[in-house]
Amino acid sequence: MAFTRSRMGIFWSLPPDNQDWANLNTSGVRLVMLPYRVATPDLLAHLQDAHKRVVIRMTNEDACTVPPGSVRFLLEDYVRRGFPVEAVILGNEPERSYDTCYGSPDWGLGYDGAWTHANRADAYRRTLQGIGGIKVIAPAFSRGAISEDDAPHPGQESWAEVCRAVYDACDGQGFHLYQYAWKSPVDSLRLRFALQRGEERHHRNLWIDELGIDTGTPVERMAAYIDVARLLERHPYGERVEFLCFFVSNGDGQGWGKNYIIRDRQAYKLLGSFMAGN
Repeated sequence: MAFTRSRMGIFWSLPPDNQDWANLNTSGVRLVMLPYRVATPDLLAHLQDAHKRVVIRMTNEDACTVPPGSVRFLLEDYVRRGFPVEAVILGNEPERSYDTCYGSPDWGLGYDGAWTHANRADAYRRTLQGIGGIKVIAPAFSRGAISEDDAPHPGQESWAEVCRAVYDACDGQGFHLYQYAWKSPVDSLRLRFALQRGEERHHRNLWIDELGIDTGTPVERMAAYIDVARLLERHPYGERVEFLCFFVSNGDGQGWGKNYIIRDRQAYKLLGSFMAGN
């Protein structure tokens, strides 16, 4: 396969309001990512009427507290109703609560956490795979090091080793792609190195469920995300990218910077022009 702009989506981290719906219509995208607890039947029905497809992402709390059978029951109900659910992602940065730098105080605890997570993820995978064609996607690790000067995170390799068999048995692999800025060839080089490393580490196609740059205006950041999509369209690394979604279209900023939010109408007009083939 090769990445195409039809595989670009937006992320509503909270239930959408009128401005969010207007931005979605302006954007021309066909994919919307929703948190598990936001993906209500009413919202899915509305997205179905709008001819949009949905990616559902569980939080780590969901993946630790919601029984796999409950998720299966919900997905089967969505399939019966004809809701356009394309995939479910089994969590988000599961190793983030541990310090994965070498020699950290919780180094051993983090390794134990990897086994706990892998066992839970496998229980979800075995329960959910095969429901109405909905793909089961392994969760992305956090972007531990962005630049060549950032501290290495070898603990992530330990997690990858522990989770290898489970993640490889999933239908795709979540991946996060963050940048400090998008101003020079250095930023593009860092991004390509990150993709290279991700495609070496993971054996399934990447579902980039978070692409983030927190510097610049909303229009400048949207232009940067479009640049990344254009790069994926022409670069060999794009052949293994199945989904690209920036972080985020709405939200309250709790636990992450509000400067990631893009709600500016002009930004979505720019995205709409790109989606239309310009």
